[in-house]
Amino acid sequence: MNNSVLGTLAGIAIGTIVGMLIAPDKGSKTRKKIAKKGKDTTESLKEELNTLLEKASEKYDVLKSAGNEIAQTTKAEMKKVKQEVKS
Repeated sequence: MNNSVLGTLAGIAIGTIVGMLIAPDKGSKTRKKIAKKGKDTTESLKEELNTLLEKASEKYDVLKSAGNEIAQTTKAEMKKVKQEVKS
């Protein structure tokens, strides 16, 4: 999903730049448009990356918590087994 979003954003950016380059505007105007579009695209990519990092962090926290619970349960079960073996 994220690759398709990045691909789409890159395609839009490239298409826009090509369109501006062949447009009949002054060079300075075209450069300003390209700079603005580049900035907008950069901001969009930053937002997508932040969203991806937040989701990854949330999933990591969930997995870490689950791993800790499993470890604690396993320790408790092992303690019970050791006590039963000693008895």
